[in-house]
Amino acid sequence: MPGACCPCRNPTEARTRGGLLLEFELASASAQETLHRVPPFRWGEVVEAPQDLAPWRQGRRGELLWLALREMVRHSRHFARHLGEARDGGDDDARRIAPPSETLDLTA
Repeated sequence: MPGACCPCRNPTEARTRGGLLLEFELASASAQETLHRVPPFRWGEVVEAPQDLAPWRQGRRGELLWLALREMVRHSRHFARHLGEARDGGDDDARRIAPPSETLDLTA
């Protein structure tokens, strides 16, 4: 079933590529603006972790951001796999699978 592994996807909802790009650009701009407004001392504060970052219950704000970014990269690869499947018409032999997860340097 298409979209079965993506609970946030509603297969009956038709969306255009332009609409998706616009949503992405607006969300990206908003996130960047918010991150720039956070004072440096707040990045070291211990805060409650989002449920999606389990088993973490809490962590420093900056560390949790890195963990969330790693998850975002994982999701983007998953999304790329779906795009490849859609482009190739679901032909198993023609699928392009996203490369295996690479180690992210979180010390930068």
